[in-house]
Amino acid sequence: MTWDLSKLHAHNLTMQLGPRATVEGLTALVNPKDVHIHRPTKHVFFQGRNADASGDGHIHEFWWDGTGSPPHWQHNDVTIKTGAPLANAAPSSYMFMGGNGGKGTKHVMYEAGIVESEDHPVIELWWDGDWHANTNVAHNAPLGIGGTPFGYEYSFFDPISQRNIISQRVVYHTLNHRLHLLLRHASGDWQHTPLPSVPDVLSRPTAYAFTVHGQTVSGQASQRVLFTSPDGVEDIQHVRELTWNEVGPNNQHWVLNDLTSQTGAPPLGSGDLPENMLMGLMHDLEFTLHVFYGRNQDQRLYELHFNELGWHVNDLTSIMAATPMVGGQPLAYVHVNQGTLNVQYVGIDGHIHALSRDVGQQWNPTNKQNLTMPIGAPPPLSQPVGFVFRDLTQHLFYIANNSLNSHIGDIIELTDE
Repeated sequence: MTWDLSKLHAHNLTMQLGPRATVEGLTALVNPKDVHIHRPTKHVFFQGRNADASGDGHIHEFWWDGTGSPPHWQHNDVTIKTGAPLANAAPSSYMFMGGNGGKGTKHVMYEAGIVESEDHPVIELWWDGDWHANTNVAHNAPLGIGGTPFGYEYSFFDPISQRNIISQRVVYHTLNHRLHLLLRHASGDWQHTPLPSVPDVLSRPTAYAFTVHGQTVSGQASQRVLFTSPDGVEDIQHVRELTWNEVGPNNQHWVLNDLTSQTGAPPLGSGDLPENMLMGLMHDLEFTLHVFYGRNQDQRLYELHFNELGWHVNDLTSIMAATPMVGGQPLAYVHVNQGTLNVQYVGIDGHIHALSRDVGQQWNPTNKQNLTMPIGAPPPLSQPVGFVFRDLTQHLFYIANNSLNSHIGDIIELTDE
C-alpha cells in the first residue's frame, strides 16, 4: 500500500483562502526549487467560480512554500496580477526547467474568451520570480475550440551533440477539430505547426514524453500526443497517439498509432467525450509506457501499456475487483521512492480510490485503498490531480460537492504528510 492511512487527512483550502473553482477541474504542480526560498513549493491552479456557479474567468493560484507559523497556503489571483484576458475553461500547468538560469519557470496555459461566440486564443501565464502574461503565443496560430490546451516540458539527451535538448510544448484542439502544436526552445520565441491531419478529433489532447538517459531502450527519445477520434462508425471512438521519435524507426516525423486496435481494448463512445481525457506517463523504473482512462459505457478503468513486446490492455476494474469509475481523467504517477505505479480516481460510490502495484509486479487486488471514506473527507465533484512532494508524501487535490463540511467548488487537499 502506498498511502499511509494512519497519517491521512484533508484540508479545505477554500475555507482558508476564499475562492471556489468551476467544475471544469484543477491542475497542480511542484516547483522543485523556488527562486526566493530555494526549496520545493506546491501549487494548484483553477478558474474561479461566481456565486451563480458561472466561471469568473480568472486564473487563481493556491500555493504553499512552507513559510508561516504554522506553514499555510496562500492565494494569488494571477489574472489580476498580470492583466491577462479572461479564461474560457480550466487551465493546464507544467514546470519548465530549461529557463531562468536553470532555476525553472512555472507555466499556466488556457484559452481566452468567456462566451462561446468569442475567439479563443491560447494564453500563457509564466512565473520566474514574478508573474507575467503572454497574450501573443505563436502569433497567427489557429484559434482554440474553447477547451483546455495541454502544456508540457519535452527533453531528451542527444547522443550526437552530447547534451540535453529541452523545449516547451503545447497541444490543443482547433476550431476545425484538428490538433495543433505550439513549441518554444529554451531560448527563442514560440512557434506553431499543425499536427498531421486526423479527422474529427473529439477529445482534449494530452501528451507525455518517453525519455531515458544513459541506457539503450527502444523509443527512448520520443514525445507522444494522446487523443480520441472516430473509427468511421458513428459514436465509436478509438484511443490514438501521434508519436515523434528523435532516433530509431520513423524518426523525425509524426506517426499515427491506433492504440484501441493494437490492444483490442473496448472502443469509447460519444458519451465519453470530451470530458474523459487520457492520462499518459513513462514508468521511470521499468521504462514502459502507460495510458489510463475511464469508459462511461461500462464504468471501467482501463490501462493501455507498452513494453518490448508491444501494446497491451488491462481492465483494472476487473483485475483489481475495484469500485467502478465515474467519467473523467484518472490521476496516475510513479512513486519512485516506494517503487510503485499508482492510479487514483473517483468511484461511483462518491469516494476517491487508489490502486497500486510494485515495480516489476502484476496488478494485485489486495493493493487498493479508499482514501476519503476513512476520514470522512468531503465528497469529490471532480477527478483528482496531484503529485508526490519532496518529503515523499502524496498530495491529491479535488473539487468538492456539497456536504456538511464543504460547498460545491471548494478545493480539498488530501495528503498523508
